[in-house]
Amino acid sequence: LTMIAVLFDAKRLITRALSVGSSSTHSKKLAEVANAIRFKLEQKQPGPNNPSSSSLWNDYHGIAQKLLESGSYTQAEECFRFSLSKFRDDLAVRERLSATLREAGRLTEAAHELYGV
Repeated sequence: LTMIAVLFDAKRLITRALSVGSSSTHSKKLAEVANAIRFKLEQKQPGPNNPSSSSLWNDYHGIAQKLLESGSYTQAEECFRFSLSKFRDDLAVRERLSATLREAGRLTEAAHELYGV
């Protein structure tokens, strides 16, 4: 029951964040939701034995992508770096981090993250 409540809470927070008006408020709310989900994820063990954790990770990555799309590069970078701290070999997350750095104009860091150069 607790895991269902956590998932429902995360979905509610995401829906509320996406329904706000201005883009700066939108980005701020998304960052707040990302922080709330990150806090919940820090308390869980990731992986296939914890399916609710997988759902939270999917939500978290979706928010990180929205932050990237809205130009909130610092917050998106934080999300993708947190994910990589848990899943070092996840190439999709590494690519999204690289894209975030590229969009922020940090081309050398983007290349290093993507290609290790």
